[in-house]
Amino acid sequence: MRYAATVCAILIVMIALMPVALAAELSGQNRLDAIDRRVLDRELELLAINATIKQHSQPHSMWEARRWVLYSVSNSSLTAAGAMINSVERLENEKIGKTNKDTIINAAKLRVLANCISTVGASAEFALNEYKYWWKSKHGFNLKVIRQRVIQLRNELDGLFAERDALARQVPLSSYAAEGAVLREVKDVALSQFARYYGEFKGQRVRQQLNYVLTATSNALSGTGSYVGIVATRKKKAKLGGTGGITDIVSGSMNISVPLVVRIGDWTQTRLIQAIYCRRLQCSRKYSLEAVRHHIAAMRAADKLSSLDDCLLEDEKVLAHLEQIVEDQEQFRLKTAKGASRHLAENEINALVGGGAKVVNGIGTVVGTYSHPRYERDRLRVTGAASMVYSTGNIISGVETLRAHISNEVKFHKQGKAGQRPAQVWQRQVDQIAGLRKEVENIQVDVKQND
Repeated sequence: MRYAATVCAILIVMIALMPVALAAELSGQNRLDAIDRRVLDRELELLAINATIKQHSQPHSMWEARRWVLYSVSNSSLTAAGAMINSVERLENEKIGKTNKDTIINAAKLRVLANCISTVGASAEFALNEYKYWWKSKHGFNLKVIRQRVIQLRNELDGLFAERDALARQVPLSSYAAEGAVLREVKDVALSQFARYYGEFKGQRVRQQLNYVLTATSNALSGTGSYVGIVATRKKKAKLGGTGGITDIVSGSMNISVPLVVRIGDWTQTRLIQAIYCRRLQCSRKYSLEAVRHHIAAMRAADKLSSLDDCLLEDEKVLAHLEQIVEDQEQFRLKTAKGASRHLAENEINALVGGGAKVVNGIGTVVGTYSHPRYERDRLRVTGAASMVYSTGNIISGVETLRAHISNEVKFHKQGKAGQRPAQVWQRQVDQIAGLRKEVENIQVDVKQND
């Protein structure tokens, strides 16, 4: 009898304590749900910041590209005309060994004008870009503020995950463990994506501005050489005219190397910034969505085995949508990067043609001037042939620049009609993420109402 009474007493106590334990477990679940909503909101804000960076990091606006084509085609046309006039004048008068001084000077003036257009144009675009960066920083796209906010979000997420881990020990459900794994992976993806996108933004800025600096420098050097050639022709100092040949060799070599140099500058800056912020944010340099998909699948399997409320199911839907957004972002980024790489390759070939022709002209001028200072016929034959090559190279370069731009214009208008311009695509990404944040906010409201 005494044993039976003891057992009954223990059962009564256990039955009395069961509601308390159940209430504690439900309270722990509700607190976990609230933390998960906050984690989701912070991670979505990170992804929105990343999409905004890409939205503002397009290499060129279309009007900037149009102005640049105007400078380039004007330069090629005037240079080709000046070189052709110079070549014809020299080759036609080769036999008599004497040229019309005014014709040679006027041809050189066309080259000086072409160089001035490109120098002023490149300098103006450099200054305009710097103004745009300054204006954006004053109107909502301040990189310093963005960096500080990302670091703040990282710290908030670390604190939330620490709090979540402590609560998860009180609610040992596989669904919550699986959701925690998904949220951690999404955090790492979002931070890694920021480091990459921020690095690409900085790299593109270096590429743009470095291209303008090198172009302005090359044309200023070439224009100076052409002006010295004019002075040499007026004063009939043949050896002084060789200075123009030397500047053509140097500036032509610069023109050939500019696309490669700016690409190296872009790549170096991108990788450097990415490495710095991956270390500062303590995230992976390379991210993959495979781990996110795996943990979402585990979360779905755990949901089916547990009798939970709709909160985790809503989380699962949001996370699946979030994973699809990140996948779409990565595919579009790779697509635009492939197009940019093809455009750079075309620029390198075009630079090789135009710059190579300029180097040939410089070599011909130097050889003709210094190897045949007293033999006017030989000098005219060599320099005239070199000028003909130079003119041909500029014609090809100008036509190719115009063809590429027309192709880009057609592509730009087709993309606009289809809503596939980079700015449009990234704006949709920002809007979709804002919609997801609204969904998370609604889940929070529902949780509070249920409580």
